[in-house]
Amino acid sequence: MLRFRCLMVLAVVAPGCFLTVPARASLETRFAVQRLVDAEGAAPRVTSDLATGAIVALRAAAVPLAQGRSRPAAAACEWLQAHAEAFGLVAGVDRLQVERDEPLPGGTHRVLLRQYWNGYPVESGDARCIVDGSGQLSFVASGFLCDLAAPVRARIGREAAIAVAAGALGVSLARAPAAAGLWVRRRGSRDQLAWAVRLSLAYGFEPRVWIDAVSGEVLETETGCANAVGFVYPSDPRGPVAEMPLFRLEPGVGLVSHLFGVEDGLYPPLAPLGPDGDYRVPPDQPSFDQVNVYWHADRFLHDFMGSLGYGGPPDSIIVRINIAVEPFVALTNDRFVSLGRPIPGFVQDVARCQDIIYHELTHAVIYGFGILPTGPNREAAALHEGLADYFSCALTGDPVVGEWLYLTFPNGATRLDQPAVPWNYQHYDRVGFAGGDAGSPWGNGMILSSGLWDLRRDIGTSADSLVLESLTYLPTTPIWAQFANALLQADQDHHAGRFATAIITTLLRRGIRGVGSSSFAGISGPSALAPGVEGEFEAVPCCSVPLETYRWRVRTWCRGAPCGDWREAGEAPVLRIAFDDDAEIELRAASPWADTITATRLIGVRPPQLVVQGPRRLAQHARGTWQARVAAMGPVHVAWTRQLRRRGAPLESLGTDLEQSFAADTSMELSVRLQDGLGRSVQQYLEVETFADHPPPLSSGLFRMTQVLDAGAHHAETTLELNHASPLKLVVYDVRGRVRATLWDGPAERGTHIVRWDPGGLEPGMYFLRLVAEPTGILNRFIVVR
Repeated sequence: MLRFRCLMVLAVVAPGCFLTVPARASLETRFAVQRLVDAEGAAPRVTSDLATGAIVALRAAAVPLAQGRSRPAAAACEWLQAHAEAFGLVAGVDRLQVERDEPLPGGTHRVLLRQYWNGYPVESGDARCIVDGSGQLSFVASGFLCDLAAPVRARIGREAAIAVAAGALGVSLARAPAAAGLWVRRRGSRDQLAWAVRLSLAYGFEPRVWIDAVSGEVLETETGCANAVGFVYPSDPRGPVAEMPLFRLEPGVGLVSHLFGVEDGLYPPLAPLGPDGDYRVPPDQPSFDQVNVYWHADRFLHDFMGSLGYGGPPDSIIVRINIAVEPFVALTNDRFVSLGRPIPGFVQDVARCQDIIYHELTHAVIYGFGILPTGPNREAAALHEGLADYFSCALTGDPVVGEWLYLTFPNGATRLDQPAVPWNYQHYDRVGFAGGDAGSPWGNGMILSSGLWDLRRDIGTSADSLVLESLTYLPTTPIWAQFANALLQADQDHHAGRFATAIITTLLRRGIRGVGSSSFAGISGPSALAPGVEGEFEAVPCCSVPLETYRWRVRTWCRGAPCGDWREAGEAPVLRIAFDDDAEIELRAASPWADTITATRLIGVRPPQLVVQGPRRLAQHARGTWQARVAAMGPVHVAWTRQLRRRGAPLESLGTDLEQSFAADTSMELSVRLQDGLGRSVQQYLEVETFADHPPPLSSGLFRMTQVLDAGAHHAETTLELNHASPLKLVVYDVRGRVRATLWDGPAERGTHIVRWDPGGLEPGMYFLRLVAEPTGILNRFIVVR
């Protein structure tokens, strides 16, 4: 059974908004998101994961990045790292690294950031960022994985993992070079440390085998290929042979253009038949396929995709024909497109099938955008297949993929004009095609391609541009909800948002929803109010699609946590309300994605309070303990610093704990800064004086006494060393000569004796500890400071 992430019920933030998450979401992450939104003047729309509260999409942003124009990728990485908590990452555990930086027209950059957890790269843990030409971050689609709990050490070595992977594929390492690296991967609720072993086979095939780095178990084998199965209509071989010009050929190198090249696995490269570039080869010649593939590939990549604004693949595509890919008809791995040979009784000449050529080239285009048909679920693979079918049919203008190619399916199988039931998301993994198994990427992909074909019938060929443009905003292994969001983002950026209603309506008809997303209004309004001052809070709809219902509730917060029950506050689009204490506002509304989505906003009313407690005067080198007492909204961050009263003494950081304890070597100034969950801060200072205490000698030659008193004067320890047995008396006097405590009164044997006692009942001041042993005594002075 498919275990796919269902992120359809999420909260979304419109300008100046914050979102709600249930109590199980991290409170620290929740406040970090609100601080981020409030700090940005442009007030981006934010989509947050329902379970964790972490940002999964940041839209309509205009975040200025330091050095965003000169080094956009690094600037975006630094910004996300600085706001890691808002994206569900843990400082010191998760870090980010630039993996891909693609310049786009107008000076814009498309950046891919990889998540590393405890130093290991995270499969599918990445974020796609858009930095515009002015150096501002305008978009983030996050696929970071939160709360990872994988092992951090491998028991299986690299060479052993490679050997296991080769055995699983039945190949010889002598003929298949291998590479391996350790990754963290998540499958369902299980996190694993695994070796990703990639073996280089013939024709550019590089399957990847996942080996558990602890047990050595084979976890999964990925072909790394997008496998095509489609049917062609109208049939090239059944139509007339036309004499067509071959454009954009590179001079003197055969059937090669700057976008792609054609290779033949059975026959040598075709050379021009004459000095004028004559490639008029009759269909009964095997080399006819090379010419046919070149013309169709050029038509698709240059004429069709180019007309949609496609600038070409990052690396030239290699189209190979007559390749042994059985049992598949054709497949694509990265930039390598392989068209199979005829299979008796099953399939005819694939290289003469325009639909399959377009389908496979679409896979190569999607790979070029950094989108892989793999990941923790199979929606990315179905997305590959669905888009490949869609673009194939968009170019031919026919929703049927294939009638003549597959001998066993003369009536065709893949149809994009399927009725909505059962071709909807509720039947994901329960639909097949052409009698095939349910749950295949091709069967599931037709749910998506049928929805896109609905959109094309509604808005025309603008749908082709929207689908292509949306690829810019997708992470490496997208789910369909992220693709739905990307369509809305492409519509907003390239078409002024005029197709938003059509996108939502047609996708919902197929049961496909966005990530809670770009649909719902959050709450606009202030993050802080004075007690008794009325604030105005408003539900702000998105995408020109109005909300249907509103339900406002409020509750009180005390000392950073809810301390009152929810109470109803109104059902209008605008809420005007005043508070006497910190509070939380909740809004429930129906979104255009047919979800009921909840948004909340936390309001600071009482300013954060900070009191620093501890000794202001203590003996030099004595240990002191100081505490920060706080009352604030949400999780707090406390930072301690000190500066010694010495010339040139630096400002020292002491830590972030609420209590600090250390020896005071000299006088100093302590500083404590408190920041609450809403980003409000307060700072307190404390002057600490030290003094030198010089007690009289503690030894008479016949006995010795050592006195230890802690800084808070709550625990004392007196050590006595006697040279001979003697009656002993140990008494504490105050400055008036009054006996305050008798610690010992009686005989004592020769040797060392330790007397532990509690000075807690002594008021601050000076005291004397007197030891009398025959024939003499000594006196020790000590001071109690609190």
